[in-house]
Amino acid sequence: SPEFDRLVRVCATRCVAAAAYFRSSDTTEWRHYGLAADVYAHFTSPIRRYADVVAHRHLAAALGLEPQRDQEEDLAATCAHLNRKTKDAQDASRDSIALYTRLYFKDKPAVRESASVLDIVKRGDDSLALDLLVPRYGLEATLPLPEGAAVKAREGDHLLAVDLPGGRLLRVFDTLRVQIELRSHIDRDGIHLHLL
Repeated sequence: SPEFDRLVRVCATRCVAAAAYFRSSDTTEWRHYGLAADVYAHFTSPIRRYADVVAHRHLAAALGLEPQRDQEEDLAATCAHLNRKTKDAQDASRDSIALYTRLYFKDKPAVRESASVLDIVKRGDDSLALDLLVPRYGLEATLPLPEGAAVKAREGDHLLAVDLPGGRLLRVFDTLRVQIELRSHIDRDGIHLHLL
């Protein structure tokens, strides 16, 4: 089903380390996971982002087409800056999605919808929770489980199934019904899910 395909894509991309800019002299590993390439250099249109311009300048210098503009130390600082700004942009995107999701639910009554279990997590206080995806709204949220929930299956550090009080078993990738309600349109954690 399309929902299951989306669920698998979300889970598969989460386990991949985020891309980072670095000087080639800082590592001997230049692999690109998504492209399955052993050697990779970032190279796209120079009108898009500063990172593209930097990559073009250094590749042109390596080919002898332009003089080298930056010293190695400058390039290390530039890479660190680009990585910070990339993370800032991702955080801003997530915050924007969270804001507009809260605004969408602001004047709506509680909604009942299907959700898929992305992960079962043990929280800092040793309680259990489900990371859920509600495909209809593209909403990802954490649902704390009731006291008495117990891990039923695991593989290493990964929790695969949990028993709820009353004998209900939930597993990663299971589909379940939740109630979505907005408790605060201001608070980042204003959307709450309840297991039905």
